[in-house]
Amino acid sequence: MKADKSIFRLQGKTGFTLVELLAVMMLMIMISVASVLSWNQIQRGLEMRTAINDVRSSMALARQYAVLKKTDIKIGFITTNVWCQMYYITNQAGGALLNGGPMQLPLGVRFDPAPLDFIFKPSGSIQNNQSVNLVLVEGPSAQVTNNTVLRINGLTGIISYD
Repeated sequence: MKADKSIFRLQGKTGFTLVELLAVMMLMIMISVASVLSWNQIQRGLEMRTAINDVRSSMALARQYAVLKKTDIKIGFITTNVWCQMYYITNQAGGALLNGGPMQLPLGVRFDPAPLDFIFKPSGSIQNNQSVNLVLVEGPSAQVTNNTVLRINGLTGIISYD
């Protein structure tokens, strides 16, 4: 009986070399590191957008409440440590808190510099008709990675941002 020589020739040439395996493993590691870094950036961007929308809608609600109830509504800011990360909405007449108490910005987002308190008048304008700029920044204090300015028009109370 004759032995098939083609079977013996293939045995030595099948499989992957160590260099090929290491190259594939390095490629997989690089892809996973890139995806983790991208996920972190997406998460930070989401926190910033959440903070912008929360503050903007809270200010719009406070203005609407002032117009509807024909009363002054105060927007106050609480500075913790060196950063301002909390704000509250208060009914000037009764001192009752609206929205259930102080609202906190997402972790890593803060007001910088800490804004001064202001009051929405029953006309929807801001007391003394002075516009207010709320600067929301993201990142550690030494390295700001992203910032957005919410502008509240002093005469109309209209909120815009960039």
